[in-house]
Amino acid sequence: MSINKDFNKGNKISTNRLNTKFKKIKKVEKKKSTKSVIKMIIYIILFFIIIGFILLIVIYNKYLKGLSIEELKNYQIAETSIFYDRNGKELYKYYVENRTYVDYEKISKNIVNGLVAGEDQRYWENPGVDIVGLVRAGFRAIAGGERISGTSTITQQLIRNTIIQKKSNESLTEGIDRKIKEIFLSYQLTKSLSKEKILELYLNKIEFGHNTFGIEEASKKFFNKSAKDANIFEGSVLASLPKGPSYYSPYNHQDRLVGYLILDDEKADEEGKKDTKKLVSPEEVNSQKELVNSLKNKISNLKGKGVSDDSDKYVICNVDKTSLATKEFDVDEKGCTVLTYSRLFNFISDIKVKSGDKSLAYFPGRKDYILQRMLEDKYITFDDYKKAVIEGFGYKFNVVKEKIVAPHFVFYVREYLEKKYGKDSISMGGLKIYTTLDLDLQNKAQEIVSKQVKSNTSKFNAKNSALVSIDNKTGGILAMVGSNDYYSDDGKGQVNVITSKLQPGSSFKPFVYSIAMQKNQIGTKTPVYDLEMTFPGNYKPKNFDGRFMGKINISTALNHSRNIPAIKMFYMTSGVKEIVDFMHKLGADSLTMDENYGASLALGT
Repeated sequence: MSINKDFNKGNKISTNRLNTKFKKIKKVEKKKSTKSVIKMIIYIILFFIIIGFILLIVIYNKYLKGLSIEELKNYQIAETSIFYDRNGKELYKYYVENRTYVDYEKISKNIVNGLVAGEDQRYWENPGVDIVGLVRAGFRAIAGGERISGTSTITQQLIRNTIIQKKSNESLTEGIDRKIKEIFLSYQLTKSLSKEKILELYLNKIEFGHNTFGIEEASKKFFNKSAKDANIFEGSVLASLPKGPSYYSPYNHQDRLVGYLILDDEKADEEGKKDTKKLVSPEEVNSQKELVNSLKNKISNLKGKGVSDDSDKYVICNVDKTSLATKEFDVDEKGCTVLTYSRLFNFISDIKVKSGDKSLAYFPGRKDYILQRMLEDKYITFDDYKKAVIEGFGYKFNVVKEKIVAPHFVFYVREYLEKKYGKDSISMGGLKIYTTLDLDLQNKAQEIVSKQVKSNTSKFNAKNSALVSIDNKTGGILAMVGSNDYYSDDGKGQVNVITSKLQPGSSFKPFVYSIAMQKNQIGTKTPVYDLEMTFPGNYKPKNFDGRFMGKINISTALNHSRNIPAIKMFYMTSGVKEIVDFMHKLGADSLTMDENYGASLALGT
């Protein structure tokens, strides 16, 4: 018998009535529960509002009280820093006065657009702070533990260059303090001034390198024209420099700034090595005219268009599939490929042209990033982009001759100090910087280099030379001549040969000798033969004078820089690894095992 039947017979209570009662009870409980949840949510919201309000009061009183953008009106330009030699003789003034202030209307749109695209994409819409960028960086930091960086707007950078100074070694607390003030003042400045005025102040304030401050002087120095006349290529270069005036120097690091051509010679030399060269200067680029013109044509023939206004995809057509060095890009039967704007860099550098055993490709620089961003933000067309990329091939920057005492040395010291203490501390700190240089010895060193170059030019057509003199007791640099003429017309004189990575040549021989002598217990009077020989790999080295001295001792072989004995010393060591390890102990870290050195390492080649 079912339970329902018992209820119906015995107690005459209907099942429907029981169900009705149950439903009423359940409904009352739900109402009470809902009211409690709503009250709790309201209390939580009120709690956070009160806490937030209290925090705002604390932050305002601790960090923001008394801060005002009025300081910009009375802002004083920092003092000049002066470099001296060891005896107090002045070498160089590093100052912030070399500027000509220009109004916003006298600054080319190409410069403005390049700067905004590269430094602050949402500049025209943001309230002085890139909230979207900050949130995105915050999520990246939480998800991957990355350090939050690269979120400063142009307005924040202006504040940092005027009212608030960033310390090179600031603590986390100091960094937070500065950032809060920076954000507050940037917001205030954006409310008080137009976006155009803020850009005007910024571009007239910042440094562009080589004693040049403000956009007008920078444009005149590097391009010999006013800032209002800068074209797209020039605008992209000038917009690149605020990121690192020394690192992207048009004179010292043109390859980093505008990119460079890579020439590969597939034909191996006697030791099986293939030759790869960077082509940067006009002379280097013009030496490979056929290949350069071929690469220019490949790039010029490309057609490009965006997929849509809100898409990050870009379509490039007229692509010669056979000219792509890798299979990274899918090219359809119509010669088109779809890629993101951020991969445009990779695509251009993937184009390679060949002629015989030689091939040529392009490696982009900082200005190419600016151009890519300008294209993405619709400031320029694809034809503009291509033209500006090609314009950088072998570009010759304008050179203004400024007589600086010991220029290679002072710029070497300056770059070192900027890395250690921050650029602003050196350029605006009013410092007196005493160096190890002896100006009298420096002048003598310059005379020696100039005299030697004349001799080398007539004998070997070698038109450059360098010299460095170091105090063996302290390691201090007494004299540094980085090239024969820092102010040479071709601009190559500004390259510091001393700090460039070059083959050491015969100066490397003593290190190989020392290992061989220690390992084999031989001395300076041990006999060695300087005779024509064939070494493994059919390697037949010769001496610089084309002669052989026969039986000599080790001392004579080293003093006369004989190549055959040096190669013999190489084979008396355990080989390349032992030599490289030994050099690492001496601090020569640029030697690596992956360079495929052979016996010629003993000759410093």
